[in-house]
Amino acid sequence: MRQSLLVLLSRSVDYAGMFPPAALSFGQAVDRYLAALAGSERFLLARFVCPAGSLGGVEALRPSPGAPPTVVAVLGPTGDRLEELRERTLQVGQAMQPWLGGGALAIDQYEVALPRSVVEGGADAVAEAARAVSESLQTPRRLLVALEVPLAGSPPALVGQAVEGIAKANQQSPITPVCLKLRCGGNTAAAVPSPAELAHALIAARDNGVLVKATQGLHHAFRHWDAQLGTAAHGFVNLFAAAAFARSHRLDPVGVAEILAEEDPRAFSWSDAGLAWRAQAVSLAGLAEARRFGVTSFGSCSVDEPLAELRSHGLLD
Repeated sequence: MRQSLLVLLSRSVDYAGMFPPAALSFGQAVDRYLAALAGSERFLLARFVCPAGSLGGVEALRPSPGAPPTVVAVLGPTGDRLEELRERTLQVGQAMQPWLGGGALAIDQYEVALPRSVVEGGADAVAEAARAVSESLQTPRRLLVALEVPLAGSPPALVGQAVEGIAKANQQSPITPVCLKLRCGGNTAAAVPSPAELAHALIAARDNGVLVKATQGLHHAFRHWDAQLGTAAHGFVNLFAAAAFARSHRLDPVGVAEILAEEDPRAFSWSDAGLAWRAQAVSLAGLAEARRFGVTSFGSCSVDEPLAELRSHGLLD
């Protein structure tokens, strides 16, 4: 495996096996995750995504002595109003307390969708919501909070204001960092954001110093035609590469959209020194920086599927 691939995609998959299309039971998802974590190709694997309603069974994720630690992302309930979101988050935050201290089993990420009314309220409303969620969690340590905002079909200005609100909340309360969660697909063609929409969101996050967590629709390594949806779908390699080139080359939305829309895997050249896309290149240091300050991970209901995709393109030994 080339070092560029390892740096770009290491610990990139937050395993969401309980969610469609896999829709496994909690026990099945736990077994799959622990088996993957103990496997020889665990380099892709990051967190186990646990719905808030399943927190009562999270101890099943505790690894055996000597096994790698287990890290959990909790998917919390949203609400139609800010006060409803605050109350529900407070309840989940109390349930999360036993696993916020680190160790072999720890929760280090909390994800929740913002009410559309909050997003439409502008940057100040989003900043207020971000603070409300962070404070309601009552965490004694750093916990990344991922706030989802609607992307497909949303004006870039609306997403940009949401990103500004997240950045404002981070400036005012840096103890619990907040990031942007982007949904890259869904069950209909309308749920898939265009390359331009996704590019504008990535640029807004970059320019405001906001991390990005991605989810849904990233079932293939590269952009491709999804016959079931009747539209082109995003690739996880395109996403991470676009974020890296956006940082290293200060690309504008048009340049980022071109990488997101790239359907030819041969346009990407991998080496132990860095990654090239057509005539542009990013060093290993640049890739590492993009993972640290750009796109952190993506949710996937499978670990085998991304691995199989990379193998099919000859990117894994």
